[in-house]
Amino acid sequence: MKQNSLLLKRGIAFLVDLYIGALLGSLPISIISLITIKQMTQNIFLLNHQIAIIAALLSLLLLGFYYLYIPCWIYSGQTLGKRLMDLKINNKGKKFLVKRQLFVLLILTSGGRLVAQLLSLLSGYSLIEISNDITMYLSLISIGMLLLKETLQDRLFKTTVKDISNKNILIKNHI
Repeated sequence: MKQNSLLLKRGIAFLVDLYIGALLGSLPISIISLITIKQMTQNIFLLNHQIAIIAALLSLLLLGFYYLYIPCWIYSGQTLGKRLMDLKINNKGKKFLVKRQLFVLLILTSGGRLVAQLLSLLSGYSLIEISNDITMYLSLISIGMLLLKETLQDRLFKTTVKDISNKNILIKNHI
């Protein structure tokens, strides 16, 4: 029962993080496209080349803040979703945590698509289909592994996710 509860909490935390990350990652592109082409879109290829590069970099910066800075330096092993669900990433040092969160950012979120779009803008070659395929397959592997009690990112970067809600809290009744 406890394992099913942890699995559910991890799933909810992941969805919360995915939603917040998607909002943050789309914000710069949405605002810049609204200002420059008077249309709110996530298609950076509709923007001027230099502006599109700046928009993609700003989006990656916000995603990096959310998926790297917050769990690695503000909440020590917790994204906002994990914090909300009383979960914490346990690791064998900050180096493993940073690598894990980079993997999550680039593979399991919109960060990978943004990098593919940025590289496509810089190189002139479309890398988006390849990026989408890699992201989809690795995400499915990670979800499948979670059902077996360990995600791909946890295995690769020697981390575990613990439920920290079972703290002994003393509640005094005041009569």
